[in-house]
Amino acid sequence: MLKHGTTFVVGAGLSGELGLPMGASLGGKIANLIDRHGKGQQDVLNTLYRNKSAAQVDEIDNAVNRLSSALPAHASIDNLLERLAGFPGLEQCAKVGIVSAILMAESEAGITVGNDTHVIFPTMTSFDIKGIGPSYREMFHLITSGVHVAALGDAFARLCFVTFNYDRMLEGIFHALVRAAYGLTRVAATEVIGKATFLHAYGSVGNISQSEVVPIANPLSKTDLNAAAQRIKTFSESRNSGSDLEIKDVIAKSSQLIFLGCAFHQQNIDLLRPTTSFDQRPIWGTHYKPPPFDKHAKPTMELFAQPDIQALKAKLIRWSKGSINRLDASRIHIEPLTCEQLIAKYGSSWTSDT
Repeated sequence: MLKHGTTFVVGAGLSGELGLPMGASLGGKIANLIDRHGKGQQDVLNTLYRNKSAAQVDEIDNAVNRLSSALPAHASIDNLLERLAGFPGLEQCAKVGIVSAILMAESEAGITVGNDTHVIFPTMTSFDIKGIGPSYREMFHLITSGVHVAALGDAFARLCFVTFNYDRMLEGIFHALVRAAYGLTRVAATEVIGKATFLHAYGSVGNISQSEVVPIANPLSKTDLNAAAQRIKTFSESRNSGSDLEIKDVIAKSSQLIFLGCAFHQQNIDLLRPTTSFDQRPIWGTHYKPPPFDKHAKPTMELFAQPDIQALKAKLIRWSKGSINRLDASRIHIEPLTCEQLIAKYGSSWTSDT
């Protein structure tokens, strides 16, 4: 099992293993879904436009146009929402687009087995489940290696997950694997997974501990998209609600910190940065950034990623400014690897004998 106080910070690169959209891909899907003059999805358009006055329709059209034109200029949809805060109608259009794109992507991830609409993730009957990304599987092995069913709760209670993803695949897959590997009931598996801390920095489309959660593979036509959109938060909303303080506290108390699939946008670094003392501890992370193709200049990915990695290390070291036992660069292992490769290389370093 993993050490007490292990904290994973999860980005879109992990969900990308399952085929979920990220970055520009997510932005493009959102723009298409809310475009009533193009490829707009009917359930999404009904949510945005039904029973609206002519003036409200004009406002929505303006918001959709601004959103579509602005997306290519922003690193992420979260970044766009923060910078264009206050533009009439844009936030609601974006949030409805986000939840619609994510719900559709969850459904299309290719992992669905069974049809239990009362749980967040369908019932799975075999541990060898097709479609689950290798990193999710290996994380589960690290968490549960050598763990008796009676100690499962403790194995998960040691862990915190801070995720910048809107989807529930992390919780859902762990829930399904616990049921499949240990033969637990839905209720028992939910209790076990609930021992871990899952914090969605910008909200999510649901939570496995909620009784009225939107199931994965639920059709958009049977989903209250406006209600789901209310669970999505901008950077400012996260800060103003105080949820960012909970995240900062988790980061400050971590015994070891592991970044998987993160793009390290400055906005997200600011959200994570502890407000209290951040002393020496080991940090691992992926920085998967292939160089642009050129037939003459062909740097290795390791060489290409080094400036970004060094800059990131410097930012993390500044977190410990003022601490007596400051972070040491030699204990920060940010490498140009995939999530699966980082886990394979360092996973044994994260485990505990007790």
